Amino acid sequence: MQMPAPTLTDMLTPYGEMSHMGLLWRMVGASPLFERVGGWAEVILAFLLLSRCTSLPGALLSAGVMGFVFLLNISFDVWVKLFSGHLFVSSLLVLTPYLGNLSRLLQNQPTQPVSYPATPALVAVAGLAPQSCGAVLGGLAAPQSELDVSGQMDTRTSSFAARRAV
Repeated sequence: MQMPAPTLTDMLTPYGEMSHMGLLWRMVGASPLFERVGGWAEVILAFLLLSRCTSLPGALLSAGVMGFVFLLNISFDVWVKLFSGHLFVSSLLVLTPYLGNLSRLLQNQPTQPVSYPATPALVAVAGLAPQSCGAVLGGLAAPQSELDVSGQMDTRTSSFAARRAV
């Protein structure tokens, strides 16, 4: 349980003496249903985001839930507002491949298959160089010049292939 029910001391504390964050914690803790629904929504959207087949419902649910959490954190001056803001923006980024189809769906037009961006495009959006991503993933990154247009490493000329051949 993230936010416990308010104690008798909390209930007797005058409203003006509570911090904004303490007020939010007590408000959510006073409603176990609200707390459970919010917690289960976060768990369900996390599982939906694990598979590409369910990433659209997961991203839509994530944008709604994390947007609400971000709004609560800003409104009640909770110290994790930057982190919840990052989660909200991340959920919007997951939605980007689907924006065209969502627009067509709302205009009652036929949708098209979703094409996912290649890995280097996602890396460019995230602001990371391929070398740093490879370092994070085990130090196997190729220099920028060794990546072809599709983002695949050219194994014929790479130093990585030469080291593996030895």
